[in-house]
Amino acid sequence: MLPGNKGKRLHDDSLHRWRKGALKKAPGVRLEARRLGGKWVTSLEAVERFSNALTAAEMAQEEAVALQPRMTSAQQALLEKCRNRRNYF
Repeated sequence: MLPGNKGKRLHDDSLHRWRKGALKKAPGVRLEARRLGGKWVTSLEAVERFSNALTAAEMAQEEAVALQPRMTSAQQALLEKCRNRRNYF
């Protein structure tokens, strides 16, 4: 069994979420698992591949955020001016 957070046991539901791919930060990443004798099983190698895929997905998101264009100080000042302005018709 994999260790959980702060020394606690990892909950079975976590493994099922990982198996189904129900992760917000990495929607397409799934833990490889197979049915064996009525139970879901996986391997340490599959957990390692899953971990590597999660890390790659998170790094790609961080790079995408870093590449987003930033507003110049003039654009920020104009935005603040528009926010503070009150238009009455």
